[in-house]
Amino acid sequence: MRKLDHDNVNRFIGLSIDGPEYIAIWRMCPRGTLQELVSKGSLLVDSFFIFCIMRDIAEASKEGDVFSFAIISSEVVTRKEAWNIHERKERTDVILEMLYMIRKGGHDPLRPNLESDGEINPALLHLIRDCWAEDPSDRPTADTVCSTLKVST
Repeated sequence: MRKLDHDNVNRFIGLSIDGPEYIAIWRMCPRGTLQELVSKGSLLVDSFFIFCIMRDIAEASKEGDVFSFAIISSEVVTRKEAWNIHERKERTDVILEMLYMIRKGGHDPLRPNLESDGEINPALLHLIRDCWAEDPSDRPTADTVCSTLKVST
């Protein structure tokens, strides 16, 4: 749990179950959430800022979260949701087929596009691709991800 005690990880304070609905209580995030950063693009984000976010996410990740780290990192790099489902112009049946292919995985799995407007270190892009390998045994460990990010500074 100490790994989750980080300035850039929103701390869970408690849960209220007294009323008809449960209420989760989290620490206030004055600069907004990561999702807001990705979706609104309101902050000036340079490659160092992106690197710092990726490092912080990696440090808070558990061993089984390497794939999730890659997907979240792709959103940080591109500043768009993974696969950009909500902004796609294709017909509904095409989007449903795409979602099926994402869930199915397989020999040639569908992954988010890593094209971005900014200058991103190619080593970070390779790390993201390594972390979303279809076979979990082909992915780096969480410790390896953290070590790689420390070396990249």
